[in-house]
Parts: sequence; C-alpha cells; structure tokens
Amino acid sequence: MTIPVTLLYGSLTALLLGLLGVNVSRMRVAKRAYVGAAPDPELQRAIRAHGNAAEWVPMLILLLLLLELIGASGMVLHVLGGTILASRLGHAIGLLAKLRIGALAATVTFLLAVGMPIYVLVLRFH
Repeated sequence: MTIPVTLLYGSLTALLLGLLGVNVSRMRVAKRAYVGAAPDPELQRAIRAHGNAAEWVPMLILLLLLLELIGASGMVLHVLGGTILASRLGHAIGLLAKLRIGALAATVTFLLAVGMPIYVLVLRFH
C-alpha cells in the first residue's frame, strides 16, 4: 500500500523542522551562545519555534498516516496535511517575527490534535 499524502506532508514538515533547527544553530554561532549559556530573546524564540514544531509534527503526521491507512479520502488528507504544514509554518513565523499569527496557528494545531484522533476513531469504528 502506498501512502503518497503522508509522504508529501511528512517530508515537507520534516524539511520545516530541519530548517528551524539549522536556524537555531546559525543563531547560536552568530551570538556565541552555546549550550548552557543564557540565550537572548531572539535565540530563545528560535529555540521555541524549533522545539514546538518538534513536539507537534510527529504526532500530527502519525495521525495523517493512520487516516491514510484506514482509507480517508484523498481530499480530506490533503486538507489536513496542508493545514498541518500551514499551522506549523504560521506558528514558527509568528514566534520568529513576533506576529500574532502564531497564536492562531497554535489554536489550529490544537484543533488538529483533538480532531484528527476523533476522526481516526470514527472512520475505524463507525
């Protein structure tokens, strides 16, 4: 069985996660703030943008995979995958640029984290 939708959004969110990690490393070098040093606010925002994505992306992509494996429609999978990517990107941009979009993106992520497992259960046990 192929899982093209999960592969697409899993790869894109992994790329986002990798770029956020590179950004943290780049900032640590530029600011000479290594492990154990008290980071400045800009570095702290970069660390949280990366950490927050690392906390949420794996679970959301796993739920997308489960939905794909149990036969959710392609359109629903793409809407969910695109929403995962957009919410995580929006949250990172909000944190890094100090924009209010981060709060909206976090809310969308919470809705996905609650709605997707409910959808898995409904599809599987309906």
